[in-house]
Amino acid sequence: KEKEEAEAAEHTRQEAEAEEKKRQEEEAEKKRQEEEAAEKKRQEEEAERKRQEEEAAEKKRQEEEAAEKKRQEEEAEKKRQEEEAERKQKEEAEAAERKRQEEEAEKKRQEEEAAEKKRQEEEAEAAEKKRQEEEAAEKKRQEEEAERKRQEEEAAEKKRQEEEAAEKKRQEEEAEKKRQEEEAERKQKEEAEAAERKRQEEEAEKKRQEEEAAEKKRQEEEAEAAEKKRQEEEAAEKKRQEEEAERKQKEEAEAAERTRQEAEAAEKKRQEEEAERTRQEAEASEKKRQEEEAAEKK
Repeated sequence: KEKEEAEAAEHTRQEAEAEEKKRQEEEAEKKRQEEEAAEKKRQEEEAERKRQEEEAAEKKRQEEEAAEKKRQEEEAEKKRQEEEAERKQKEEAEAAERKRQEEEAEKKRQEEEAAEKKRQEEEAEAAEKKRQEEEAAEKKRQEEEAERKRQEEEAAEKKRQEEEAAEKKRQEEEAEKKRQEEEAERKQKEEAEAAERKRQEEEAEKKRQEEEAAEKKRQEEEAEAAEKKRQEEEAAEKKRQEEEAERKQKEEAEAAERTRQEAEAAEKKRQEEEAERTRQEAEASEKKRQEEEAAEKK
């Protein structure tokens, strides 16, 4: 019966361990999915933020280009008006004026070409100089924009790495805390099981001692009844019976002593086997805990 109870207890323990392992695997899978969802959401938010920044930068650049173009057009218009006033003041020849006006019209049609050759050359040189300066300014602006964008990306990457490191540390601390809680729970469960086994063994020992005491009492009562009957018989028979009773009592005492020694030997063997089984279970449990810790760490 004790063997059956031990086997049932072992079966129950294995089932509990299997259920606990399944629960841990499901919990780990759920946590991994939540982390993946959180990482995906963070990447989407980061992509949206980056897109909005790029759109804002593009819009700002277009506005600056529009403002610059408007300024250039205003300057060109102002210069044309000044040249027109100068032409009127100097009263240049009507042919030259017509030619200049025709060239001015042609320049305007061809997107800011010079009206006359000399003016075209001067304006072309000025325009080239201005273009080079604008290109240099635009190049500088683009370089500064690229540098600003690079620094922002580096800062964002550094922040992301710090957040990932912080998250990793938090997960490791939570995993360690969970492992310690599980270890404490396992230890508490093992101590409770050991206490229960000890209680059952003490109850069994108490029951055995009570049965031995009852058997001893019964034997004593039978001996007293036999002794009373022998007293009623003749003296010779009484003597024989006394001698027989003494021999029988001695044999019974020796048998009882042998029975007690055999019971003690059996109990000692059972305790040794129980201790060995407990040690093997503890080693198996510790090995499993180390494997789970290695798997969790991995």
